This record gives sequence, C-alpha cells and structure tokens, in this order.
Amino acid sequence: EPSGEAADIISQVADSHAIKYYNAADWQAEDNALPSLAELRDLVINQQKRVLVDFSQISDAEGQAEMQTQFRKAYGVGFANQFIVITEHKGELLFTPFDQAEEVDPQLLEAPRTARLLARSGFASPAPSNSETNTLPHVAFYISVNRAISDEECTFNNSWLWKNEKGSRPFCKDANISLIYRVNLERSLQYGIVGSATPDAKIVRISLDDDSTGAGIHLNDQLGYRQFGASYTTLDAYFREWSTDAIAQDYRFVFNASNNKAQILKTFPVDNINEKFERKEVSGFELGVTGGVEVSGDAPKAKLEARASYT
Repeated sequence: EPSGEAADIISQVADSHAIKYYNAADWQAEDNALPSLAELRDLVINQQKRVLVDFSQISDAEGQAEMQTQFRKAYGVGFANQFIVITEHKGELLFTPFDQAEEVDPQLLEAPRTARLLARSGFASPAPSNSETNTLPHVAFYISVNRAISDEECTFNNSWLWKNEKGSRPFCKDANISLIYRVNLERSLQYGIVGSATPDAKIVRISLDDDSTGAGIHLNDQLGYRQFGASYTTLDAYFREWSTDAIAQDYRFVFNASNNKAQILKTFPVDNINEKFERKEVSGFELGVTGGVEVSGDAPKAKLEARASYT
C-alpha cells in the first residue's frame, strides 16, 4: 500500500484504480522482481494504466541507488529521483521523474477518458502493434522534463544606465521549463564478410521533433514594462529608460556523456537565430536486423541475418 508522499499524490487523483503503484523497496526481495519491459508496455499502453514507482521508501542511499540501477537495466533509462510516473504518449512509454509531490501535476495520473469508458463497459481493446520494436533492434520512449525557474535566476537590474540607483527585480513570473524528449535506443552489430557493412555500435538519439511536444520554456504569462528616469537634470544625455519583462532570445541544449565510452556523433541544427526559419533534417544508417528483437540488460539486440536502413 502506498504511504508518505506517494499516498498524498494518489489521493489527489479522481480514479485511483487507474494507478498501478510499485514500492521499489519490495523489489529488494529476490522473489519480487521488476516487471519486464513487455509487461510494463502492456500495462501502460494496452491497459492504459498509470504507473507510479516509489523509491522514497528505501531508507538507505546505497539500497536506493541499487534499485535505481536495476530500473535502468530493466527499461534502458535511469533516474536519480524519488518518484517516476510512467504513462502513455503517442503509443510509447513516457517517463516523468520528480522528487516531491508538488512537482507533479495530478492530471498526469488521471486515466484517459477512453480508458474509463472501456473499463465501465468491460471491453478490452486489442494490443496495438509496435512495428518499430518488432522489426528493428530499436526501443523508443519519451522523457518529460519539468523544472521551475526561481525568481533568483530571473532577477536583473531594473536599469542599465543607473544600475546602482534603480535596484533590481524578478523579470519572470511563474517561470518553468516543460519539455518532452523522444529517446531512441538502437543496437547495431557488424554485418558483412569483413564486418564493415554495418557498424558495431549502440546509438542513442535524443530529439525534440514532430513526435514530441511539451509546454516549452515559459517565462511570463504576459509582457509588461517599467519606466525609469534620471534623478538629475539633463541637457544633452539619456534621461529615460524602459525595461520589459523577460523574453527568451536564445536556447542552448547541452548533452554530456557520464563516461568516456560514449561520444556525441552529431547535433543539429547547429544554430537557429531566425525565429521564422525552419530546418528539418533526416539522417540514417544501416542496421543489421532480423524479424525479432531481444531487450536485455545490455541493449536492444537482434541476431544478424539481414540488414535494413533506419532513418
């Protein structure tokens, strides 16, 4: 049974029966393993359940880190957070990590209207096929990233001309970042007589594209301004200045590898300073594949008897 903050989170949801709760402390027992990736997909995508994983009930940091590692090995993605909500997004799993109850929107745990209607009628929809997962050594999922922007991070001088006189203020209100990343894990093994036709590599793609959405980067509900004037008489000089609330002019995304085994192959677009400019790139490479795929603790793999092009 959920307790602590997990109980508080679930109590805010109208239909708690749509939530499957996992206490990660139970997974420490040898006879109580994590559900497989296939079982998790069936639970979330086919049965349209919402999954709440709770690591906060593990008292020691070492045990918590161990279970978070087991989670990463089972599903191909890991987080150092106390809670993880797993929901459906565009036919794939969406992982939303957070540490405190107030950081998650209870609506995220509400069952979709179609799921509620099906549950009342007793009708279960057939499992949707996932051609990508069934035919290529490829696993796709989404990660929802939410971060509040504090007033301190958005506090600037009211005036550039009279910095010491006019003080400072927060230029943002209720600012936050909410993005949904699409992550593709791909595994390719050497194919060909000399093993050079396809690369022997594990490839991760992280994208914000047509398949992903999010509220974006929000700084203000509306723009306002303040006016400041010189505190002295001027004859031929600046005597008035205006400052508006904050607007975002430049976005930078930085990705780092946690070890020296991985390297960033490519990022695009390199820059985009024109807000009306659109650029769409399609890239690809050869993958050695068969009709089946196995997801193990190492990576999505397939025995190589043919090859296919993935873009």
